[in-house]
Amino acid sequence: MQLRNLILSALLIIPFCTQAQLFVKMERLGSPDGKRIYPGHELVFKIAGDEEWRVSELIEIIPESDILVFADQAYSISEIKLVREDSRSSWSAPLGNGLFTFGVSWSFYAGAASIFDETFTYSKRDAIIGGSTILAGLGIRRLFRYKTLDIGKKYKLRIIDMRL
Repeated sequence: MQLRNLILSALLIIPFCTQAQLFVKMERLGSPDGKRIYPGHELVFKIAGDEEWRVSELIEIIPESDILVFADQAYSISEIKLVREDSRSSWSAPLGNGLFTFGVSWSFYAGAASIFDETFTYSKRDAIIGGSTILAGLGIRRLFRYKTLDIGKKYKLRIIDMRL
């Protein structure tokens, strides 16, 4: 009885596992690592010869003809020229967070020192240093929040089909 239940459970789980074996891999040239894009993932991309960013959900992958079917239209994998990720680059996130933390800390300690120490006064200089570093940190995080990947120069897209 337990063997029959085990076989039935395996037969129910196997179709869900095969769906995850068809994906689009976005990899950097010369590197084996890459990001996997599965159906259901939202992608922000530009088509060759078009200037507007398209935001669409990947519905289906057709590996025989290298076509990606999105919610609004189907595109060949060779038509996609730019992909934008929401991940920050390796330098902008730490720098922006560090500047923001420094500005908040400077303002907090200068304000606390002016409250608890009668000889210290919170001056315009303290407000400028704290405010400008907070704004610089927020600005860097906002300006460099997207990472644009140039398909064909440094990155490539390819369809991986590992189904049986």
